[in-house]
Amino acid sequence: MFPFGPEQFLCALLEWEEKHRYVPLWLPPIEGANLAARLDDWSPKRPDAYEAMADIIAQTTPGIAGIELSSFHDGVFIATLTLEGGAEVDMRPSDALLLALVADVQLEVDESVLQQASMFISARDLREQFGIDAPEDESLFDDTLSGAERIESVTGEREPELDPEAFESFMRELGFDDTFEADPDNEQ
Repeated sequence: MFPFGPEQFLCALLEWEEKHRYVPLWLPPIEGANLAARLDDWSPKRPDAYEAMADIIAQTTPGIAGIELSSFHDGVFIATLTLEGGAEVDMRPSDALLLALVADVQLEVDESVLQQASMFISARDLREQFGIDAPEDESLFDDTLSGAERIESVTGEREPELDPEAFESFMRELGFDDTFEADPDNEQ
């Protein structure tokens, strides 16, 4: 949990270890504060809704099969609680994080969500912006590499090639009607 920006919104960073990428998950203030407090070993004197939900699940079902960030569409994450036996419950990501913590279940992230919503954050930015110490990858500062080559050296993934026809179509959909031809003064 990290307070971020001038408004100090809380951000949970979910790490995709194999790819050295992160999924930033912005949390509503109340749920973010609750999660931050629980991560600092605070617990309410009386059971709250998350503890009650975990207790109801434990007493009335065989248990939790999984909690997952299951989809991402138009900047919105969807979480799914799957109970043993197959029943699924749609949840807000902040609720999924809190329930996972209270029920001691690892929060999973669907591969498609990782592909869509994850981002590369350099070790320098992790340290400066979030106070996280990560090993510095020297190839990020190799001036002989392009930005895409630097990211590929860390993540092992190549940036997708730009398809000129797809780009032109995209620009036209945005309302740009200019001709997208090569500049005759710029020989390639």
